[in-house]
Amino acid sequence: MDKRDGRYPASSSTWSDFPLPEYPFAGVQIGEGECAQGWIVFRVPAKCGKAVALVYDNGSRQHRWNLG
Repeated sequence: MDKRDGRYPASSSTWSDFPLPEYPFAGVQIGEGECAQGWIVFRVPAKCGKAVALVYDNGSRQHRWNLG
């Protein structure tokens, strides 16, 4: 989320210059008590400036982290 409330979806594309491990997107089902980890990459246009918050919504819960 940027200062103007712009929202940008996570990129499910993979590129060689993205950090590893990548967060598993396609076809992954995580059961209760299990976890997955990896980097989630966001493609934000340069004209939008610096991100001020990260909002993660898994469909049943939403989490927000303010970025310094």
